[in-house]
Amino acid sequence: MRYELHTTRTPEFLRLTGQYEAVFPASGNVSKVVIGLVDTGVWPESKSYNDKGLAPVPRSWKGQCEEVQDFNSSSCNRKLIGARFFSKGYEAALGPMNEKLESRSPRDDDGHGTHTSSIAAGSPVPGASLFGYALGTTRGMAAQARVAIYKACWLGGCFGSDVPAVMDKAIKDGVNILSLSLSFPGAQYEDFSTDNQTLLLLELFLPWPREYLSYFSLGNGKKYKGIALDRGTVLHPLVYAPNASNSTSGDQCSPNSLIPEMVAGKIVVCDQGGSRVRKSVVVKKAGGVGMIMANIEGYGEELVADPYLLPTALVGKKAGDAIKRYIASHANPEATLVFRKTQLGIKPSPVVAAFSSRGPNPVATSLLKLDLIAPGVNILAGWTGADGPTGLPEDKKTVGYNIISGTSMSCPHVSGLAALLKAAHPKWSPAAIKSALMTTSYTRRNGKPIKDVATGKPATPFDYGAGHVNC
Repeated sequence: MRYELHTTRTPEFLRLTGQYEAVFPASGNVSKVVIGLVDTGVWPESKSYNDKGLAPVPRSWKGQCEEVQDFNSSSCNRKLIGARFFSKGYEAALGPMNEKLESRSPRDDDGHGTHTSSIAAGSPVPGASLFGYALGTTRGMAAQARVAIYKACWLGGCFGSDVPAVMDKAIKDGVNILSLSLSFPGAQYEDFSTDNQTLLLLELFLPWPREYLSYFSLGNGKKYKGIALDRGTVLHPLVYAPNASNSTSGDQCSPNSLIPEMVAGKIVVCDQGGSRVRKSVVVKKAGGVGMIMANIEGYGEELVADPYLLPTALVGKKAGDAIKRYIASHANPEATLVFRKTQLGIKPSPVVAAFSSRGPNPVATSLLKLDLIAPGVNILAGWTGADGPTGLPEDKKTVGYNIISGTSMSCPHVSGLAALLKAAHPKWSPAAIKSALMTTSYTRRNGKPIKDVATGKPATPFDYGAGHVNC
């Protein structure tokens, strides 16, 4: 199963554009709604925070743009109307912050906060892409809504004492929707509401019907499809990682597990498991020129795109097994990676991703959880200028937009939709907004039930809750 979903196409999939636009609230009403995000901060220079055409900041707004070091009042505008940082709990637990490694300000050193906030309410940006993939106009779900950033997540994590402080301040500032793409170990509940805003913590996601098509050609002439975000390679020798390793974890290309003399100049086949992106560092360090990452039992045919440090294609278990059989049966196996383009119309869609969270409620198993599901795989959105697309220290590239996947990407999609409901019905309570999102969701598409990729069978209410969010 290959996934493709990003904010150049998500609004269309969720029916926020085209013939459906007329049913949504006027942009003037949406611009009165403030979405607050508790995350790693913001990269204010991103085009996703362009405030062209926006009216003055709502009079009800009481927040501010904190002026410290590399962040001042000019970093905010009529789109990004507030930015604060909270580090007391973090520094109390881990000591004074090392400001050579991270910014003691609302500035985003990681990319996560910029990504999530631009999904929720980023301004339209024509021509956005990652290395030419997902090319189009990226925009947030509530593109006219205002954004307020509350940085409470640092290199050492997000501390429980800082997050409640953020919530209190956000309520006083006048935030309407508070979006938290984070979780705490042992947490028993993942969604909250107060009298004047909705707080959404969603750990689930769905793909949109598109893929970043690639294929690789083996020396025996057979071709297999995969997913990739990179350039291709010419014909190179092919080696399965365990055959070039003395380590018991060599199959997964763990750090220092590969023998350079047996890898140099070759495409290396690594098994899934652990950090996908980190494997490319290991292969490159050993002298490899490319990587094929093969799904193993438990991953099935699910494919998620990532940026890597060298040409890489991810393939499903069936293709991976075929490659390994080819390598085992040929004295001089070879392969070529060919990366094509973004392809639309992938079926079936939507499906529940194998790594989506599942119910039931951990405290009371008779209660249904999840609430609903939403997009979160292969999402194109804004990125920081302080870190490369892989997030690895070895990655020196800079990009304006990045494609990443996770439960963190689902949350701002729903937060943006909640903002649209708030704009259309300003007097609705958080419970009413949540009810509207859940009761209008769906569990069947084109007459067929939503599929759970983890089992290959129809998904159940413990997989999708009320269903897939629907506009």
